[in-house]
Amino acid sequence: MFIIGGKNRPSPKDMYVRPLLPAMLVFMALLVLIVISWHTARRDITIQENAKITESATFIETTVIQRFSIYEDTLRAANGLFLSSNDVSREEWRSFIDSMQLSSRYPGVRGVGYAPVVENEDKASFVSSVQAEGLSNYAIYPTSEKPVYAPVMYIVPTGGQKTDDRNSPALGYDMYSEPNRLEAFNEAARTGQPILTSIIKLVQTGSDELNGFYLVMPLYRKNAPVDTPAQREASLQGYFYAPFMTDGVFATLFNYKDASTAFTIYDGEPNSANKIYDSLRGAGSGTYHTVKQDTLPFYGRKWTIVYKARADIVPYSVRSRPLNVVLGGSIFSFALASIIYLLIQRRTRALTYSEQKKLEEAKDELLSLASHQLRTPATAVKQYVSMVKDGFAGKISSEQHKLLSMAYESNERQLTIVDDLLYVARIDAGQASIRPEKVNLNELILSIIDDQRAVIKARHQKVIFKKPSRAISLIGDPQYLRMIIENLLSNASKYSREHTQINIKIQNFSDKVHVIVTDNGVGIAGEDYPDVFLKFSRIPNELTRQIAGSGIGLYLAKQLAILHGGDITFVSVVNKGSSFTLSLPKQQDES
Repeated sequence: MFIIGGKNRPSPKDMYVRPLLPAMLVFMALLVLIVISWHTARRDITIQENAKITESATFIETTVIQRFSIYEDTLRAANGLFLSSNDVSREEWRSFIDSMQLSSRYPGVRGVGYAPVVENEDKASFVSSVQAEGLSNYAIYPTSEKPVYAPVMYIVPTGGQKTDDRNSPALGYDMYSEPNRLEAFNEAARTGQPILTSIIKLVQTGSDELNGFYLVMPLYRKNAPVDTPAQREASLQGYFYAPFMTDGVFATLFNYKDASTAFTIYDGEPNSANKIYDSLRGAGSGTYHTVKQDTLPFYGRKWTIVYKARADIVPYSVRSRPLNVVLGGSIFSFALASIIYLLIQRRTRALTYSEQKKLEEAKDELLSLASHQLRTPATAVKQYVSMVKDGFAGKISSEQHKLLSMAYESNERQLTIVDDLLYVARIDAGQASIRPEKVNLNELILSIIDDQRAVIKARHQKVIFKKPSRAISLIGDPQYLRMIIENLLSNASKYSREHTQINIKIQNFSDKVHVIVTDNGVGIAGEDYPDVFLKFSRIPNELTRQIAGSGIGLYLAKQLAILHGGDITFVSVVNKGSSFTLSLPKQQDES
């Protein structure tokens, strides 16, 4: 929007606020796309992370199942040995187990043992028979009395003729004496299937704090019925079992080297008391986060496997994608929105100034036409009023003379404004030209001061002209130069309070001349500086409303100075005054 007769500039709303809306809409739309892209990038990380963990989980669970199926086959082979023979001696058991080469072919298993079911009434004869085999210290322990026992009779590797006696303390241990063992052994007897115990304390040399578990398989009497749980319990002869250390079996099973993933196996709910194995073994767990949790039904137990991953399980190019999307997208969005804003602002400015130009042309044309039409009747009024004042229409009274003088002065002011408008129209149309001649600036300024002396005196002001010792002359249009300096002096007087002083001085340089008009008036605020030389602009201050004006004086003075190849500049401080400098080139040596 433009204000005709005011500030001929686009409003801040037109230039800065309105282009913001489409730019912000584009920016917000791009932000939505960034958020969607960010979610997609995050989803890709999760997908790749889950794919890697699923691959690891498949390998781990398959390996565990396959290895324990081999352990199961070992127990089934032992079961076949007993079913194929009426009596398996200790040496036959040892030879059978040694032939399996446990340490090399079945790493992780601590041994393979056999525990018969012994009724209380048979306890003494059973112990005597074992002692007769060369184990003179053999006894069933713990020693509490109960109806039935399941003492370890055979366990290989063991002491005696062998150097490995880690399992020796297990000989004679009653499997029914401890609740967790008893539960698993009874479940194996009822189902006829291999069963895992929960986490227990192993009975081995140095195993006071050695956690582990058993894989247990029942042995039924040959040709006995085993179709129902009751029949299986009635036909039970004993148990085969394989002991495992919680850490040892999985450490030999996996030798896990994938640093980007980790897993922990729990017997049941995942808590520290139920932990069977941790691939990290407590090292660096803080750098991992849980990705997946599986439940593995396993030989009568439910193992829980918690899978963890480190950030680098996903390639850096994928991991960095969300951040790159946000940063790159934000920069691109801001840049694009800024470009759109600037393009719209530029387009708005172009359209606005185009409309302004058309408006100015139409206004100038109207102004020129109106000024010409106004000047003719104003000139006629001036002549008629002058004739009446001079008595051409008869004698007039002093009161009538006074009124006619006021009308004459008012008409003169109107003619001055009309003349100024005509000059403005001529300048804007590019039709103004100077009539150069030699001008004595000293005399010109003195003449201007003399012409305005009455008005300045009426305001109780004083003009001090520091006249140079020598006359300063230059080539210019004396009429236009007079108009310029008159305007500067008139403004200095209008916008100064009463009883103030106005100073005029000339600075003579080798190539130019400065005429400086300084006042102690109301001054001009910094935010109003751009409007000082605008056409039809009047700077608001405490004296503006008291003084009539068209707002074209300084505009006209500036244009006339430029027409001479010069310029007008100023400095001003509110309530301290202003100093306007007319700068004119010297086109002829000083004379």
